[in-house]
Amino acid sequence: ESALKAYDLALERDPGNVRFLNNQAAILLELRRFDEAMAKLDNVLDREPDYAPARFNRARILLSAGRPTEALNELDAVRRPGSDEAALRQIDMFARMAQQTRQGRTDGDQAIAALAKRRIEEILANRGAEFVTRAEQLESVRRLRQPQSD
Repeated sequence: ESALKAYDLALERDPGNVRFLNNQAAILLELRRFDEAMAKLDNVLDREPDYAPARFNRARILLSAGRPTEALNELDAVRRPGSDEAALRQIDMFARMAQQTRQGRTDGDQAIAALAKRRIEEILANRGAEFVTRAEQLESVRRLRQPQSD
């Protein structure tokens, strides 16, 4: 609750900050206050429709609500990156998402992990060798490629 209040204060100073709104939604998600989180994320996407972290958090809420198809559609709506820096940010986000969901036991968790991995491979396939080397140096990608322990 104190983190939510801190973001409320930050949003008073910068009401349109999508990062603050998204982070606040992530906290609400962890508190299982899904309706409030979804409202925050809708606000983020109204302001910035291509904000990938908000799409990821929406997918997490939809997955928690037992709506895996909608969750996958949400992730598929993430726009393909233009610049190398944007591509690296997306790879990092998708690697973290796959890492978080690959331990899941539901079909929805496994589907999100598979989609995230597929999106990483799509991004890598459209970039040069130097870019691939940079992407492989991301900590999130290294963790994703580690064998799973059961």
